[in-house]
Amino acid sequence: NFFIGNDTNFGNLKQLKLIHIHGNRLSGTVPMLNLTFHNRSSYVSDCGYPSDFKEALSCTECSMCCNSKGDCFPQESIKRHIPGVDSYVQLSSVVLVCLVGFFGALASTAFSCAKYHSRDMPRSSNLRSSLTRKNQINALKSIGKNSVYQFILGTSWIGWFIFLAVIAAQSTILIIFIRGSEIDLSNDQIDLVFTWYCPRDQDECTDTSDLSLIGWLAFAVMMVSHLLADIINGVKLILLSATEQNNYQTRARYFVGGMILSSIALFTLY
Repeated sequence: NFFIGNDTNFGNLKQLKLIHIHGNRLSGTVPMLNLTFHNRSSYVSDCGYPSDFKEALSCTECSMCCNSKGDCFPQESIKRHIPGVDSYVQLSSVVLVCLVGFFGALASTAFSCAKYHSRDMPRSSNLRSSLTRKNQINALKSIGKNSVYQFILGTSWIGWFIFLAVIAAQSTILIIFIRGSEIDLSNDQIDLVFTWYCPRDQDECTDTSDLSLIGWLAFAVMMVSHLLADIINGVKLILLSATEQNNYQTRARYFVGGMILSSIALFTLY
């Protein structure tokens, strides 16, 4: 229609069921209509980036936002899929807390089981020393002899510093990806690709993305095959932290190393 201006007041049109005002040069803010729309194609406007203006059209109720290139994307909040969660960063914090709780419960359960099964075993110093040495070998094998994570198993402050620096670097990179996954169509810095198209001569918008089930399956297989070993080895290390033969400091290092190894792998999958 090539509408121009900032007068976008549709508040008196209470019977509206379909609004397509994309492909115009409207600016400003679309007032709240408090209408019930049935699908993603019900309310479409030019509220996406890049825009013909410094600030794109603001439309909080729109079901679909289009940019100046004619590409569109549904305006959906994560709250629609996960109630009570405002962003993927917040969801990541919830997932992290759940992982720590799960691994703590796993270690406690393993410790109780190991203590029960070893109640009748002899407690000679030679046997205890042998089991401790065996646990050390298994721990190093689980975490990786050539991995920087092995420093957490030692007592060197320099080694711990290197370990923490690597964890901080990995976490920072993961946070960058998590923030990049946020769907905020009013932010011109997002990495989101607008894959929908809303033809002017049709009422329905279509998704032009070439993603397919086979592609997602191939992606899942590659990710799982690459990261599953770290998850399993991390769990093994957590189970080793439950053995009585080790002192509290060694068990704590085993637990922290296993928890971080598994958590980083699971976060990468996430």
